[in-house]
Amino acid sequence: MSANHSEVIGAESKHHIRLEIQFLRAVAVLLVVLSHTGIPQFHGGFIGVDMFFVISGYVIGLTLLREMTSTGKVSILGFFQRRFFRIYPPLVVLVIFASFYAYLMLAFDKSQEYFIDQARAALLSYGNFFFMLNKIDYFLSNPNLTFFLHTWSLGIEEQFYFLVPIVIFLISIRSRQTSNLLVVRRWNIAFCTLFVISLASSIFLWAQRANFISENLQSLILFYSPLTRSWEFLLGILLAVNGFKGSIATSKYFSLFGSSLILISVIGSRTLDISQFLASSFAAIGTGMLIFGLMESRFSTWKIVTNKFVIYLGDRSYSIYLWHWLAVAIAEDLFHKIVSREKVILIVLSLVPAMLSYKYVEAPFKSFRHKARAVKTTSVLLLFTLPLISLFALEQLTHKSRKDYGNVFVQTFLKDCDYWNEICSTSSYKSSSAISKRILLLGDSHAYQLIPIFKTISEQSAIEVVTCVKICFEDNYPEILDGSFLGSQNFSLVVSMFKTNTGITTREYRAELAKEISEIAKMKNAQYLVVLDNPYFEKFKSPRRIKHPELTAIPRETQVLSEVVKQEWFLDSGEESIFYDPFSVMCSEIECQVESGNKALYVDDNHLSMVGVRLIEPSLIAMVDDILGK
Repeated sequence: MSANHSEVIGAESKHHIRLEIQFLRAVAVLLVVLSHTGIPQFHGGFIGVDMFFVISGYVIGLTLLREMTSTGKVSILGFFQRRFFRIYPPLVVLVIFASFYAYLMLAFDKSQEYFIDQARAALLSYGNFFFMLNKIDYFLSNPNLTFFLHTWSLGIEEQFYFLVPIVIFLISIRSRQTSNLLVVRRWNIAFCTLFVISLASSIFLWAQRANFISENLQSLILFYSPLTRSWEFLLGILLAVNGFKGSIATSKYFSLFGSSLILISVIGSRTLDISQFLASSFAAIGTGMLIFGLMESRFSTWKIVTNKFVIYLGDRSYSIYLWHWLAVAIAEDLFHKIVSREKVILIVLSLVPAMLSYKYVEAPFKSFRHKARAVKTTSVLLLFTLPLISLFALEQLTHKSRKDYGNVFVQTFLKDCDYWNEICSTSSYKSSSAISKRILLLGDSHAYQLIPIFKTISEQSAIEVVTCVKICFEDNYPEILDGSFLGSQNFSLVVSMFKTNTGITTREYRAELAKEISEIAKMKNAQYLVVLDNPYFEKFKSPRRIKHPELTAIPRETQVLSEVVKQEWFLDSGEESIFYDPFSVMCSEIECQVESGNKALYVDDNHLSMVGVRLIEPSLIAMVDDILGK
């Protein structure tokens, strides 16, 4: 620690330092907002988040250091209170407001379900892990489906805020009756160690050295994990704890070099093809250099730094960050354009709720840590329960709306096994000796929608149904190709269904599927039933509470591809294959129905709702019974 470190301890309260920090916050939030307009030239603005991480670490470091030197200890409870009342109240207001939008405007299909899952993740501080585990690429995601994608950074920040008090608490246990200077030195050692571990982990994953996991997962961990992001916060903390202070000349060069690194990060991520990791790292280091130069650099006298409007934005940067992404999500939900005038207008308009949120929520709650214990306890309980209640209500209303409209998802009835990812078995008989026949169901998401039908079959007779669909099918496809799938197990019937009528799959891929599954059926001593694809509802529109789409029948003449695919499956799967065609139930010679009893048959343009599944169920069960000789 430098000799003049007493000047740094009170730095946060010194006016010119506060203005410079707010200037950096204003720059950071402006970069992030511009990057989300969809305008290619501003793509590199995502590095504003990395700037925020370093700034947050620096401010926290100053706060902890000032408390340590003034009181001789750090209040862990006080730390959590400051962070909670700083971050959580504005987020709660955002979630409740967004829930009203979701109820009125967002389609009550999987969009609302995904909205609820994201909102819960944001409120419970695991947004980054939610998007990581759901394999959401931050740069390729659809904002209209990811209303809370921006809270990945809040998740990392809040997780880091749990780490810091733990470190300080462990050091305090060993540092009783120790001078403040020695305690701070131990902080420094601990934070330096964590900094090296975090940075090394980042470089390790960036270099794709973790061969035991896929490259895609390594990229997701690199972006979303607190392990690989913490070094940016720690850089800021180390700058504060060590109280670095150079000469005027040194500070000037650091400020200029830091600014250059940030500029390279913004421009280079697009024009120089710099990777996200390098751009983020350059920005974090550049921000650290700028902070290093704050004390003596003339940077603090620049008019742009002390400009009232810039400081105004810096003060409100958190609220702006929260609300601008909601505007982006709403714009893409309503207008479905990556770049649009409407999106820019909505982002600008989002400044209004952001300013109101700051004035009436963020600013007042900052002082709540000084309130009476009863007031704080009540506030915490309300802040936790109100948004969760609103999400629970939205979830129940969504289920009711689906039931009334008809677009009930198949997965609603498939809770007993992870049918999407795993090999599952269903039978009404516990004893294997009581099972007379076995059915194997293979395919993609369209085979998944058949599972309720085959569960009905297994419940009505001594038949075991084994399923491997979608992710399970993709993961086990190599074993299907080499004939080792499920070993020596035999079946009476192999059933398959694939999405073929949308025009996405190629002729070659369909031919391979037909050939390989017919071979599997032969190896398993089974007959092969091909369930052809259901009609493609090209003009499907998701229902919203504010307006339900017209359920107009599909002209049969638009289903030309289905006839082509049908003939190809006949040729590719062999003469012994048996075919079930949903068109025989859902279509006449003129048109294909999209509703039955005023209930929708589809949940999207190619997947059936439970109403659609129940429509084809009797005829498909009859065919299976006939094949199995019942």
